[in-house]
Amino acid sequence: MLPGWPVYGSIFLDRFLQSVIGGVRAAAHDNGCNLIVACGVSRTPGMRSLHTAWPVLAPDCDYVPLGHWNTDGLIVAAPLRSEERSRYLRTVIDAGFPVVFIGSGEGNPSVIMDNEDGIRQAVEHLIRHGHRRIAFVAGDPLDHGDSAFRLQAYRNAIEEFEAISDPRLVAYGYHYREGGRKAMEQILNTAVPFTAVVASNDVSAFGAMEMLKIAGRRIPMDVAVIGFDDQPAAAGQVPPLTSVHYPQFDAGVKAVEVLLESIAHPGPAAAREIRIPAWLAIRESCGCSPSYQVDRQEVRARGAAENADIEPIGRSIQDTLQPSLGAAGPADLAGRSREFVSAFLQSIQRREPKEFYRVLEEILDLADPSEDFSDLWQSAVSILRLRTAAMIVAEEQTFAENMLHQARLTISDHAERLSLRKKLSANEINHQIGWMTTRMFSAGSEKEILRIFAEHLAEIGIRFAQVALFEPREGNPLGAIAFYCNLWHAAGEAAGKELRDLCVDIKDFPTPDILPAASPYSIALLPIVFQDEPMGFAIFDAGNLEPLATIIRQLGAALKTQELHSQAEDLTLTDPSTGVQNRRFFDLFLQRELERSRRYHRGLTIIMVNLDGWTKFASEHGPVRSRGALGTLAQTVSACVRRGSDMVCRYTSDTFAIMLPETDRMGAQAIAAAIRENIEKQEAFQGAFDIGIGIVLAETECPCKQAEELAAATSRALDAAKAAGRNRTEIVTLGPPARADKAPRS
Repeated sequence: MLPGWPVYGSIFLDRFLQSVIGGVRAAAHDNGCNLIVACGVSRTPGMRSLHTAWPVLAPDCDYVPLGHWNTDGLIVAAPLRSEERSRYLRTVIDAGFPVVFIGSGEGNPSVIMDNEDGIRQAVEHLIRHGHRRIAFVAGDPLDHGDSAFRLQAYRNAIEEFEAISDPRLVAYGYHYREGGRKAMEQILNTAVPFTAVVASNDVSAFGAMEMLKIAGRRIPMDVAVIGFDDQPAAAGQVPPLTSVHYPQFDAGVKAVEVLLESIAHPGPAAAREIRIPAWLAIRESCGCSPSYQVDRQEVRARGAAENADIEPIGRSIQDTLQPSLGAAGPADLAGRSREFVSAFLQSIQRREPKEFYRVLEEILDLADPSEDFSDLWQSAVSILRLRTAAMIVAEEQTFAENMLHQARLTISDHAERLSLRKKLSANEINHQIGWMTTRMFSAGSEKEILRIFAEHLAEIGIRFAQVALFEPREGNPLGAIAFYCNLWHAAGEAAGKELRDLCVDIKDFPTPDILPAASPYSIALLPIVFQDEPMGFAIFDAGNLEPLATIIRQLGAALKTQELHSQAEDLTLTDPSTGVQNRRFFDLFLQRELERSRRYHRGLTIIMVNLDGWTKFASEHGPVRSRGALGTLAQTVSACVRRGSDMVCRYTSDTFAIMLPETDRMGAQAIAAAIRENIEKQEAFQGAFDIGIGIVLAETECPCKQAEELAAATSRALDAAKAAGRNRTEIVTLGPPARADKAPRS
């Protein structure tokens, strides 16, 4: 499976992809298929990065060895948001390789949501509430699939129901939370009146709701809100979010079925779309009371209930519960759902509820502990009540209602216990990750880091993991992969006590030596990246995706820190008086960071801190006390720089230089302010120094070609700060065309 966008936004799991992957995983297991998922990790928090894990090396991709050469078929989650990624898939499809898309806009066969009907239902519902001015938080303007279809469906519905059409009521939220906030802010700033909002997905709806609250707009009294996707978090919003229900789990299951058909019958793929019907999950954010959904379902259900039987009722309950049940595959859940309905009817006939409660408890035990399932389960009980109403005689009604009431209490109690266990488990996992990180950063070698990594996995709840690091070969930086891990050689064999390594050509991945012993398996590949530098990837069991992004970031940072530490030790680039890097280190690494910044289109910030008065201080206190004071000063400056990629150097006798890759103006100012404040807090130095700080922000197209030019620009900024008076900071931005935008001095 190749998702077209990162599975992790920074360290947080994309809930849409989580549900889809859950469906793919369940169906693959039921069909005896092995599953490998490429799980990209966004480079930046907030706005979703375009980087994802992909089998082609490109500026917007993190390479993982998963593609047409080592699989029997591909499931691709669209949109791809990249011409490079689309081109790769067109080439693969033209060669006859089986590919199925989840989502529209990239090709067929595809499993897609009925976007048009879903948006139409949302607009129609708001129209019935009396809304005429309805805003729309659109998706991604570069996505010609779901985003474009939902926007057009909104425009069509506004025209169909003769609501107010105003282009100023539409803004793009890019399907992420911060984007939804900004889109709603843009709409509010137009001052165009509106009383309702439809969002292209739930995540952007969450952001829009946050901005409405900041603006003093009450939901739903002032503005009604409806999302799209019906993610589990929708029911947890305040107020709970009404949303167009997208059965994401079912989409994953269906994609596996279609792919297996394509593999079984090779040849040109049929140009077909499998549309999944939409329905509106109504909650309070649209202005409806909590009982509205139940009342509406009851009116629809009673007429057809007379001829209802167990099979269709079981299917309805199965469809409702599927997203919440991680342990049960579709086939198993179908049987459980029929048993649930049957036990309910038999318990009523016998006037004995024990069997019904037993079956309920058994199904509840299958609930995925990572999900908030209570809303789905209460809906399942409502379906059971409504669809069996015509099958229960009048004298049994009271007994049935009492049994259903107890079922609701049981679900609530089970959800509360599960929530408590989830919190305790999360605390334990966070503790283990924190302790693992501390140990890895204290390790003395790469292999010691990997040994510590392996030791903590079981405590975190990860059953299987391997680490693969890229090894250059014949001029190709990704020519081979080296596994430094506990290798599995036979079913049931425990991980070896000694770390062993295995090096293979990248085209030979996956070799049986590094795969889980049990089959069918489902594994996730997460790239190991540090500051845009591909280092390798890790292989995890895909059963627990939640903590993996945090783990992989810490592992990458620890490995890179160890590498840099070793390099620094080899070159003896440490200043003996302070313990920080020396001028030679600064000169060598600044050029490398400048080239990296230009290659990957990332900014680079340099700070120089001058201690005006150091010569006088040193002459007054002598060499021994001066060396101790200098070490304290270096520690004070270093304490303000926390990332492993940031570097503190002693530039001259009374000047420190700090390299800050990918740091913007606000971040640099904050660090500069912290440095000045911490030095001034030192009692031994109070009144001893004037602190001059020069900052240079080198943008993507910085005119400086050599490190010396950038260092000279920073030195000039420092001189300007000192010339402007005592304790000043001067900020200079270098970018195309060559210019010097100076911020107000502070």
